[in-house]
Amino acid sequence: MIVNTNEHYSLLSKPEHLIRLDGAGALVSACMLGVILPRFEAIFGVPLLVLYILASLACFLVLFSVGSLVLGRPSLGRVLRILASANLSYFCITIGLLLANVAGITVWGWVYFGLELSIVLALAAWEWRHSHVEADPV
Repeated sequence: MIVNTNEHYSLLSKPEHLIRLDGAGALVSACMLGVILPRFEAIFGVPLLVLYILASLACFLVLFSVGSLVLGRPSLGRVLRILASANLSYFCITIGLLLANVAGITVWGWVYFGLELSIVLALAAWEWRHSHVEADPV
């Protein structure tokens, strides 16, 4: 089967699809940080308070993403810029909280957050790059 890579690229170039992807990713992060990782605090070494703070931030991103699509939105490009900035802020806050608790974080904690933050940073860059694109209403 031949896959048209231009089709996949254009799919992620549409602002509403990026906003949905951001919301879905934030929901996964919220569930991981607020439900799954706290059950394995000893394995990851990240204090519960840190996990719950980050889960709360991820919930805010879910609400913003869903709200921007469901409620009236002024500009999808503007929404993408806000999401990109929020993701970058989440990245910085996470790094700060991890560094403040560096002594207790295990290798598994660093692996998890390394992967999550790589995805968040890539998504923020992609959103910023495509924030100039305006789309038709969903």
